[in-house]
Amino acid sequence: MISEFIIVGVNSNETGIPNSYLQLRNYEYIENNDAEIGSDLYSRYINHLEFFISEVDEYVKEYLKIKVKKRFFYGVSNGAGFGISLLDKYPNFFKSYILYSVAGANKDNLKKSNNKISNIIIRYGNQEPEPIIDYNIALAELIKSKNYKVTFSNYKGGHKRIDWLNNFIKDIQLIGL
Repeated sequence: MISEFIIVGVNSNETGIPNSYLQLRNYEYIENNDAEIGSDLYSRYINHLEFFISEVDEYVKEYLKIKVKKRFFYGVSNGAGFGISLLDKYPNFFKSYILYSVAGANKDNLKKSNNKISNIIIRYGNQEPEPIIDYNIALAELIKSKNYKVTFSNYKGGHKRIDWLNNFIKDIQLIGL
């Protein structure tokens, strides 16, 4: 049985960058990108992090009345990488993390956890590109070595929203809602 819960969504900015195969979300969700310091692209991650931690949090507290002990983070691809940044910078902000097909996480600075309450679920599709599979395996091993509680596996499927949604429905039961 799953308790009622509210999903607060944040837009993934899929606007293309001229003369690039990247989208703005690649700079908003991924720390330490290759943008020139001081440029608009460089500041997008910092601005997105501040928006997420301050404005979204304020909105949730003021209008939805959700207590911190009930909050969890759900992210896919670059959004899942952003979840790793949140786990590192704000380890007590969320109780649990559901992360699929993690891409672009800045895992090099991830601190050792002294927080045993975080429950992290990392999954990737068995039909994903090999670099994403390898990256997710290495990430899960690193997170385990830092004393985080991690549930890790693959699922049948690829780097697709429908695959993530199908697994999300199963995984919300694991985080204790």
